[in-house]
Amino acid sequence: MFEQLIIIPILIVLSTLKFLDYNYSSNTTYKFSRFGFLLLAIFFAVFVIIPLGGSIGRITDYLLVTNYNSAYNYSFGDKQLFQSSLPKRINNAAVPEISALAYIIVDKNTQTILSEKNSMQKLPPASTTKMMTALTAYDLYDLDSMLLVPATCTRGDNQKAGFQAGDYVSVRDLFFSLLVSSSGDAACALASGFVNTLGGEQLITYDKFIDLMNLKAASLNLDDTVFSNPIGLDDANGNHVSSAWDLYLLSVELTKNTLFKQIVQTKEYVLYLSNKKVIMTNTNKLLFDVEGTVGIKTGTTAGAGEVLVYEYNKDSTNIVIVVMGSSDRFTDTKNLLEWVISSYKF
Repeated sequence: MFEQLIIIPILIVLSTLKFLDYNYSSNTTYKFSRFGFLLLAIFFAVFVIIPLGGSIGRITDYLLVTNYNSAYNYSFGDKQLFQSSLPKRINNAAVPEISALAYIIVDKNTQTILSEKNSMQKLPPASTTKMMTALTAYDLYDLDSMLLVPATCTRGDNQKAGFQAGDYVSVRDLFFSLLVSSSGDAACALASGFVNTLGGEQLITYDKFIDLMNLKAASLNLDDTVFSNPIGLDDANGNHVSSAWDLYLLSVELTKNTLFKQIVQTKEYVLYLSNKKVIMTNTNKLLFDVEGTVGIKTGTTAGAGEVLVYEYNKDSTNIVIVVMGSSDRFTDTKNLLEWVISSYKF
């Protein structure tokens, strides 16, 4: 590109020579001067323009490559992540030993992975599944729509808000119940799709809702994730799995939604049903114990152990930590958070 700049002095020389030829062509002194002027132009092009162009080109290439490498210098499998000059490691303290089978720590501002272990291993996600349940339901319903709680949603061994069969609950209240108290009956009601309209229309079937969950997972490139239910129950055939990396991606998508971002950091929510008042407390203990905690979702089953998708946002630090297969998710997460805060500058 820059080498083409040689055309400019040559065109100037030719134009000047044409002007001189037209006006002074009979002058011998001029003819000598014209030859010298042409040599000077060629010298200038060869020894100034071309080297300068090459140098500028090399500098430009260097800046482009340097910027690209600094912006994309963390390769994770086939996934390349953005990284700027911050966060900066300020000491060499070892990552603490924790009980979780898998974990990942990501600086959310730059999507930089700060530490991970088995973060692409497929494991049961337990109730962190409800992040996808919420996103799928959000695409289907108006927030003020009233959904029927079927009798089937009040049975089973899972966390419940205490809805009665036949209760009509707003989609908004179901979302709070789903993400604050991790209510399985709320997840079931959202997936069953019985909208309080004339005739009690069923907007979607339970199985179709699960299909939509998996389609959304595919659209978000959650390659390690398969859902067999909207609650987070263990699947006997191992067909309900995710990974720490996928749960991180899912949490980012969830908190893009301003309503869900508000819900996951709500410590307590009061739900008024036709026959009672239900006070729901957030299952994320760290919301109460660690200043700067802003969510996101807990999960526990026999097969999954303890799972936590956790976000911390204070000053310039915005960290997401995911632990899976833990025997003490809150202690594991606190230890990892303390390590990050002491080991990095943000």
